[in-house]
This record gives sequence, structure tokens and C-alpha cells, in this order.
Amino acid sequence: MTAALELVGPAQSALTSLKRAATLAHRVLKMDGAALVRVRQFTVDARSQGAELYFSTPLHSLLAVRLQAVRPAAKDNGAVVSAEHALAALEHAIAQSCVDGVIPLGPRMDVMWAGALPAPTGYQLVDSIPGFVIRDLYRQMGREASENAGPAGMPPSLLEQELLSVTASSGTSNTAEMAQTKTGPGPQLKRNVTGPTAESAQANAGSGAPVGSSSQPSALVVPTVGLTGRVIAALGATGLSAAPTAPELEKYDYVRVSTNGQWNRVDALQGTVYTPRPGSLARTPS
Repeated sequence: MTAALELVGPAQSALTSLKRAATLAHRVLKMDGAALVRVRQFTVDARSQGAELYFSTPLHSLLAVRLQAVRPAAKDNGAVVSAEHALAALEHAIAQSCVDGVIPLGPRMDVMWAGALPAPTGYQLVDSIPGFVIRDLYRQMGREASENAGPAGMPPSLLEQELLSVTASSGTSNTAEMAQTKTGPGPQLKRNVTGPTAESAQANAGSGAPVGSSSQPSALVVPTVGLTGRVIAALGATGLSAAPTAPELEKYDYVRVSTNGQWNRVDALQGTVYTPRPGSLARTPS
């Protein structure tokens, strides 16, 4: 049985997001040639529908991107396909400018995906941090890896380290502590970055490309969310946190960190990274 996407809006609207999804698929496949994609429909209102693609990664994270003007066929909401087949289908649709109206993604492989997808809503915003913070950390990881890499590549200890701790602030500014710890002997390097408050940064990040929506229930205690090297690598290696090339998007160059009881979510301009919250029952395909 083959899963498919259907065009439900102007082809030009779909093409921009299809190109973004194809770029992400290509980068994910460079990390894992056997990566999977799971499709889910989203609906904002009766006139605004689309699809979300969730990619598995070897980093114990899910990468998500939203497609405009297309949605899964009725029987294919939640379908799982090979990322390799999905990339080929996306590239064909882009080359044909979506003239067919249907994008066959390939044979369904639902049994290969263990666990449920993250909830689309119900997340509590912790804070938003400038995009350059993530990019700087990713560059630091690259330097650290080149100095300490072993036969298997990047040191696992670097991926497991908490490199960025994000906590909501009740004052006029928020401090995100970055701890870049050496994998070998030597001093620990720590520095603080002061960013905007959660409220102001959320407003600035509003026209980025987050998946789902964030909310701040007053009954919840705002937690601290630690971002490990795996999350930073996922954001950096796939270009989700790349600096915007269009000047009008520079004011939205923030990374928004949210959480619920099961997942931590990091929204960047080009997509979203989900990681299971420590101690939760959330799972990613292995």
C-alpha cells in the first residue's frame, strides 16, 4: 500500500514548503540512509490545512517540518514511509510543479515506527533564545569533535553533554547558561548569554515555521530544559537553525524552547526538533 499527499491549495504555496522538506530529507539521509518519515495532517481552520513530516534520526530526536497546501490522503494520516522514497517523491513533485495534484510517497512501513508522535499542542513555552547562540554552539562542537574524534566519529560524550540550559525568567531579561565541557582533560568553558524575555521573544518568533503551537498554562511550573549535544547537532547539521538569508526574517531569528510532560520541543525558523523528556515514556524510532 502506497502513502500519498494531496494538493489542497495553490501549487506555488506548496512548492516553497516542499523544497524545504526535500532539503531536510536530503540532510537527514546523510546522517541515516535508513531514516523514516511519518506524515500527520494539521488543520488550523476550514480553509487552512496541511501536512507535517516527522523524520527519524540517529540522534534520538525527531525532526519536523510543515507543508502548506498539501495534506495526507484520508487513508494515509499517520503513515510511515522511507525517507529515501519520500525524497524522490518530493523532488519529482517539485520538478513537475505539482501538476499531478498527488504526491505518492512510497510503500507504507508503519510497523517500523515505534511509539506515538509528539502531541501537536499543549506545550509550555520556557523561553526563546537568539539563533546565533545555537549556531555558535554547533561551531564549538565541530571544533571539539575535530580535536577529539575517534574511529566512530564525534565522541559520544559530546553528544550526551548538556550544552545549553534554558530557564524562564520573571525579570526583564533571561539568562541561558551555555556549558561547553571539554571531552578530554582541561578546564570547563562556561559563559552566559542574555536573551529576551519569554514574552517578547515569543512575539518576535511568531512568524517563523514552528510545528504546532505553544501555550503557557498558569497552573504549570515552568521547568528548566537542558539541550544536549544531540539537539544542537540536529539543529546545526540539518540547517534548521541556519541564519536567515532574507533580511525581513532576521528579526525572527530565534529558537523557541517548549516542553510538556513527554517531549521537549525546539522550534527554529526552518523546522522543529522533538526529544523525549528525561524519564518520560516518549520514544523515537531506533
